Amino acid sequence: MRILITGASGFIGTNLLEYFIDKGYKVFNIDKEKPKNPDYEKYWTNVDIRNFKDLEGAVSKIKPNYLIHLAAPTDLNEKDGLEYYNTNTLGVENVVKILLDDPGIKRSIFASTMLVNQVGYKPT
Repeated sequence: MRILITGASGFIGTNLLEYFIDKGYKVFNIDKEKPKNPDYEKYWTNVDIRNFKDLEGAVSKIKPNYLIHLAAPTDLNEKDGLEYYNTNTLGVENVVKILLDDPGIKRSIFASTMLVNQVGYKPT
């Protein structure tokens, strides 16, 4: 079983990546950010999901059976304007295009949130 996680360099993705590694699955992380834990760099490919060609190339190389999409800004600050959030629109559109064209991906899950707690809460 080959599991691709977009955004596995983030908090939720890192924990999910670790879970699947511990279970013995083949896991892959595509993210524009390098993992904070150097041990997970071997699972990482530097891909910005807003770039369809790079995303398509990475997915065709990885050949995942399952895709878990977590790559997305989750803050509510609009610090860089609306373009900052186009990972949540253009990026999702690109991931969906990949899913529609890749019969080898059996199932996908889309999830990403910071709102498991009240706005402004920072985990310690």
